[in-house]
Amino acid sequence: MNISIQRSIVVIFLILFVLFGCSGCDELFYIENREYPEGTIEEFIWDTAGGGDIRFIIEHDDNNFKIAVERYKFNPLDIVFKLTDADYEVYGLVKDIFNEVININDYTFTPVGMTGTWTTITLIFSGNQEHIIENIRNDAFIILSAFVNKNTELAL
Repeated sequence: MNISIQRSIVVIFLILFVLFGCSGCDELFYIENREYPEGTIEEFIWDTAGGGDIRFIIEHDDNNFKIAVERYKFNPLDIVFKLTDADYEVYGLVKDIFNEVININDYTFTPVGMTGTWTTITLIFSGNQEHIIENIRNDAFIILSAFVNKNTELAL
């Protein structure tokens, strides 16, 4: 048998092994689902780890929104405040997120190296379906994070 044919057969078997036989191939071919699940958004959970550490949850509260801050600057908290249409820019942003006018998947990036800050947003839909979106761009929702930071500082 010709050596080049033998090499070709070995290469084909190696490719097939990688494609069908390796563990962890799911990650190799994983494509993030950028579609939201069926239902309506019930909760919005913001979790920034590293620099700018904060975790807060936004929920509907009648015609307004309730924001509960659970962690701030590496300290557990229990601070709740309202977001009303008086803060129309932030209110409009949050309303557009809950009404799915804004798709948060469109505000992600692919990290290159270590960033020091990692923001993940989890959307909880009716029926308790979770949609986790990682690597949110720092500038994407700056007015929301600034609003929550300001109100958290005022409440401390």
